[in-house]
Amino acid sequence: MSFTKDGSSQSSTGVWKQGTDDTTGIHGTGNFDHFDFTFKNHNSVQTLYAEFEFHGTQEEAGAALKNAGFVHWSLGFHFGDIEYRQNIEGRNSFHFNLANVTQDPKTGVPMNHGDMHNNEYYAGTHMWDHFWHDVVKQ
Repeated sequence: MSFTKDGSSQSSTGVWKQGTDDTTGIHGTGNFDHFDFTFKNHNSVQTLYAEFEFHGTQEEAGAALKNAGFVHWSLGFHFGDIEYRQNIEGRNSFHFNLANVTQDPKTGVPMNHGDMHNNEYYAGTHMWDHFWHDVVKQ
């Protein structure tokens, strides 16, 4: 993870640690260029959790996630959200939820709000493991 101070050309590498205060103002790069993250504590299983804003349409957010290797998941447990999951074996799959859309009051650009987390089974190949360990027992 790379941290930069707003208005500065300097950056430093760092690690967000579970159990610490929220870390805000993290701007993505590459496929995540239009994502702004706030890392937070969530639970002991999902050791990386963040809320995000994506500056653009839901279609653009979905395209960015697909370019990063995520798969659109039309049947999920987050009703009302658009879900994208990472097809990884074992219990280290990442999961993004696109939730509500607002407009930036200054620019009029759509902003998608949502969250992401890790340490889940990929429901595409491990549906029962995902349901039992990641949904029921959580």
